[in-house]
Amino acid sequence: MFAKIRLIKKFVLDLIFPEFCAGCQKEGGVLCGKCLEELRRSFLYPKCFSCGMKVPAGKRTTAGRTCGQCRKNTSIYAFFSSFPYSNPTVKNLIRKLKYGRVNKIAVMLGDELSDYFLKMSLKIPADSVIVPIPLHKNRLRERGFNQSEAIAKSLSEKLKIPVLAALKKIKITPDQTELSGAERRQNLKGVFSVINPERIKSKNIILVDDVKTTGSTLEEAARTLKKTGAKRIFALTIAS
Repeated sequence: MFAKIRLIKKFVLDLIFPEFCAGCQKEGGVLCGKCLEELRRSFLYPKCFSCGMKVPAGKRTTAGRTCGQCRKNTSIYAFFSSFPYSNPTVKNLIRKLKYGRVNKIAVMLGDELSDYFLKMSLKIPADSVIVPIPLHKNRLRERGFNQSEAIAKSLSEKLKIPVLAALKKIKITPDQTELSGAERRQNLKGVFSVINPERIKSKNIILVDDVKTTGSTLEEAARTLKKTGAKRIFALTIAS
């Protein structure tokens, strides 16, 4: 009975508020087949988190491994990002997910991330856990939705890797958009804490966020996790 009611409500809402493709803007769904194929052609090769140098998989090298020159400057072991944020379709998808709370986009992006893992032959240790970047409780209350958590849950279902809400954002930070890289790093100092540190001790962590710009958020989260005993931090974003 309730399932039928939900279907009827969805049908009515689709009639009143039809979905439009984030790529071509045609009515019919969040992303049409043609735009999805074009999006997949923009997959990024794994690269060093700090300098952006391409790092393909090798016999002894993890794809996306932080390069030798940059390792002393970051807590990120390897970095994966599937799409360029300069792609207008990617921007539209993330905007719809972040502010429109369109959960099916999170599911779709989780599917694309799992395909990206296969295509790029990315290898993650078997004992890994997925940790999404958290929102401050006030921001979460306002928005009602954490896009990074939604992506993490979708990816978890595909890769069969558990999600662990190990991080808490303990300070509200000003909007990062207009800040320089140095200002962002200063803005984020001490902004995260670890919930139940014993759960992440000696664990490999897949740290998930929607977008990497300067990398300051991921870096501060990784530093906090490493201080509490995490083993290796693999950073993963939809776009960069």
